[in-house]
Amino acid sequence: MELLWEKSGEDASGMIKSTEDHKKLTAEKEIEVREALKQLNSKLEIIGNLIHDTVPVSKDEADNAVIRSWGEKRVEPKLKNHVELVELLGIADLKKGAEVAGGRGFYLKGDGVRLNQALINFGLDFLERRGYTALQTPFFMRQDIMAKCAQLAQFDEELYKVTGEGDDKYLIATAEQPLCAYHLDDWIHPSQLPIRYAGYSSCFRKEAGSHGRDTLGIFRVHQFEKVEQFCLTSPNGEDSWVMHEEMIKNSEDFYKMVSSIAPMERYKQFASSLCITFNTSTG
Repeated sequence: MELLWEKSGEDASGMIKSTEDHKKLTAEKEIEVREALKQLNSKLEIIGNLIHDTVPVSKDEADNAVIRSWGEKRVEPKLKNHVELVELLGIADLKKGAEVAGGRGFYLKGDGVRLNQALINFGLDFLERRGYTALQTPFFMRQDIMAKCAQLAQFDEELYKVTGEGDDKYLIATAEQPLCAYHLDDWIHPSQLPIRYAGYSSCFRKEAGSHGRDTLGIFRVHQFEKVEQFCLTSPNGEDSWVMHEEMIKNSEDFYKMVSSIAPMERYKQFASSLCITFNTSTG
């Protein structure tokens, strides 16, 4: 541009300065836009779903609504708890686990290892027979991707941060997080829905909050394996609620097959609209 103006014999300094000013202004506005988007996304992340009409209003889990239950819990004076049983059977070593890994650490031994693997395989086979695709996930996720999938409370109470070479990552607390990111930025045609996954992963949780604070043994531990259902549906109509009921039935049928007693409760958690939990025990 400067050469053209020189050739015509006119002064181009004004045009050059104007161009530089516009470049500077554009760069400043781009920074403002990025900051505005960052603030917008931070606000969007704390907006949850509308609470389902059936969710009870309460301060804690004590007021969760029991939907239904099955089986009869054995009430005998000398029944042993699972901590005593795993030690008697020699299938877990809690003492050595705590010495090596700290509180809530444990070793599985002998039949304990095989039992754990058997339950994992049984769960995967069970869901695959019902049209679910098995998917084993990564153990950790990039920080920016985790922020799109995890609840804010999970960062403080659950997630372990892995730092190295300037590339921060988070260990997953549930397969739900990497499963949620699996189709990030994908275009999915309605004809492809619903999509059903049987997610399998090791999970890592700090358990820094009140949940499980007084729990003994191998419940509410820092590392465990899990098989879970993760489904994508159309947001239109009742599709998601129909799928939700299917997933509940799958869980009920699974627990009945392994002969567990399982009161089923309805409640609200984090940004969800409705949560269902199964409080199981052996009969």
